[in-house]
Amino acid sequence: SNPAERMLRQRYAKELSFWPWRDGPMPYRTKLSASQVAYLNEQVAMLPGDVERKLDVDWLMGSLIRMLHPPAAVRAEKPTPAWLSDAVDAFAESEDLSVGVQGFVELAGRCREHVNRMVREHYHMTMTDLVLHIRLDRAARLLRQTNREIIDVAHDSGFANLSYFYRTFGRRYGTTPRKYRVQPAR
Repeated sequence: SNPAERMLRQRYAKELSFWPWRDGPMPYRTKLSASQVAYLNEQVAMLPGDVERKLDVDWLMGSLIRMLHPPAAVRAEKPTPAWLSDAVDAFAESEDLSVGVQGFVELAGRCREHVNRMVREHYHMTMTDLVLHIRLDRAARLLRQTNREIIDVAHDSGFANLSYFYRTFGRRYGTTPRKYRVQPAR
């Protein structure tokens, strides 16, 4: 392996289970939304021509890693049916999270009661909690990765009510969205 790969492996291998340290089949594949691709393109365009500084590499890798492996990603405790994990992924990547539980049920393609039972069995939460979890994950990511106004972050994360957004965000992250944006990433 080359020096850059060794450096990345040394810095990130302990925390990450995906490429290039994935134990499962290669290559690691994922779908990025148009906004995620645009964000990464902006980050790459801002890099100097010769990316030799570790800080520049870390900055880009941090953006990429948070996008591919968000810190509070929803993970099931046991293997989920493909239709359910596909619905979770599709909902999380959806441009419009305001469709809520009904939109999630439509993506799952099953009756509401069955989807709720399976979400409870595999994720140990209700569909409402799962949708809220995904919305808050997106809000946290947008706060860290953009300079957009908090009201726009709330709206783009599916929250129609700003005070509800602040309450639920505070319960989940223990701070306000503004403070979360400026505190160092953990």
